[in-house]
Amino acid sequence: MNLRHWEIVRAVIATGSVTRAAQMLGVSQPSVSQALRYAEDQLGFKLFRRLKGKLSPTLETSLLYPEIDRVFDRVAVVNELAHELRRSAFGQISVATIPTLSATLFPPAIAAWRAARPSARARIDVLSTTEVLRLVSNHLVDFGIIHTHASENDLQVEEILKTQMYCAMSPRSSLTRLDVVTPADLRGHPLIAARHSLDAAIEAAFRNAGETADIAIEVNHAFTACMLAREEVGVALIDPFALALAGEALVVRPFRPAVPLSTRILFSEKRPISALALEFIEILRSLVGEIASRGIQARPERAALMTSQSNIGVSGMSR
Repeated sequence: MNLRHWEIVRAVIATGSVTRAAQMLGVSQPSVSQALRYAEDQLGFKLFRRLKGKLSPTLETSLLYPEIDRVFDRVAVVNELAHELRRSAFGQISVATIPTLSATLFPPAIAAWRAARPSARARIDVLSTTEVLRLVSNHLVDFGIIHTHASENDLQVEEILKTQMYCAMSPRSSLTRLDVVTPADLRGHPLIAARHSLDAAIEAAFRNAGETADIAIEVNHAFTACMLAREEVGVALIDPFALALAGEALVVRPFRPAVPLSTRILFSEKRPISALALEFIEILRSLVGEIASRGIQARPERAALMTSQSNIGVSGMSR
């Protein structure tokens, strides 16, 4: 006995007729009659008896019916769930990211995603890089997205953008006359830096140039570094996403030697990715290069930065 046989039994109970059961199921009358004979042979008892021209369930069938009905109720639930999952018409994704990306990349990405999936929901945890790594490693979110130059050995990683760090300064800074800024150029200029995983790479760039990074102000949000630079507190060493937040209030120059910046999506191997989350990731991939470039290109002095544009490129690999 398989599910199809029980479906036919259920239809005959509901209609009291082989003919009407066949019409209900969209099959031929002989197919229903044959299935009933097979079912009775397998079970070893009669399923129906004819009473006043109508097929009525036997005692045994009446006892089975509530269980048959429950099975098909569950089948209906499973079919509906599968339908909804296929359409991605509902569901929720959970993402962990850092403040700069949450304020620049995520608003247009969420807007595009919700336009396609208006019933879908998202939970976005905005945290430090360390906390994002912790949530992904502990399988508490669908995925994370951060800036880093290092590898995360216990996670699956997809790099979606390669770029670099820039110097941001007030238009009144003497450094604006330069096309690029080096560690030697920053001598005597207080440095404003955001705490993140690039600290070691920044220090190495200064050390290799025979200089010491004079980090006068250390903050935990890159946008704050930009605003401090605007107030002429110092020069901010910053990523292009933070520059997108700062508007045109700052002058931007490439920093040399380049401090590479990698924007990466992090996955836990123990948490499968839903179709809904994959749709959102695809939107992030399509937008990330545009958002990063926006912080550089929307500036009056952008012509001086064209030499740096070749350093911004999107790279992706299938998971």
